[in-house]
Amino acid sequence: MLDSIVDLHNHLPLGKQHGSILHTVNIFAKLVGMMTDHCAKEKKDVCMLEELKIAAVKQQLSEQRILDSDNQDLVPKFYVKYCEVISKSGGIHAWNALPLETHQAQLAKISEDLVIDLGKDAYEIMSNKEKQYLTYFVWAGCGCPKDLNSVQGGYFAMSKWWEKHKQTPPILLANCDNAAVLADMVSDSNTITPAQE
Repeated sequence: MLDSIVDLHNHLPLGKQHGSILHTVNIFAKLVGMMTDHCAKEKKDVCMLEELKIAAVKQQLSEQRILDSDNQDLVPKFYVKYCEVISKSGGIHAWNALPLETHQAQLAKISEDLVIDLGKDAYEIMSNKEKQYLTYFVWAGCGCPKDLNSVQGGYFAMSKWWEKHKQTPPILLANCDNAAVLADMVSDSNTITPAQE
């Protein structure tokens, strides 16, 4: 969904005019929290979003490191991964026998793995304070159950007090609809309709 919003923004004239290109990864990196109810599915979504946020932060760190590096730093790292792929495919002759599409897919995977590794490296050398700042993420659960628990606890405690001190507890009062039904009751009648009950 975010990808489609970003794509729409990037194709709108206003976005092009101001040169404000959005990237989905930047949205995830800026995400600092989520508020949900307490069901397990929502808690799982929160955990997944937090993981996406941390991955996005590492990707941004990696992209910045790539921009700050020159080819002399990056080519050896790429070459090591390239050699690993050739080795896993069965050697250079087996690699050369693979179709072009496979080569392209493997090279894209190498690039992706390199970005992930550079992001992890950049993240690991940061101070704990910097890490906390970049990965800050809060889950806030709905407060309604807590409020309800305090009301129920208060009601239970008051009920025990009335019982202990032999006091008459509050009586149930009729709402507007109930009052209209009860208005027809004759005080000296012993017959009560189900609706009045």
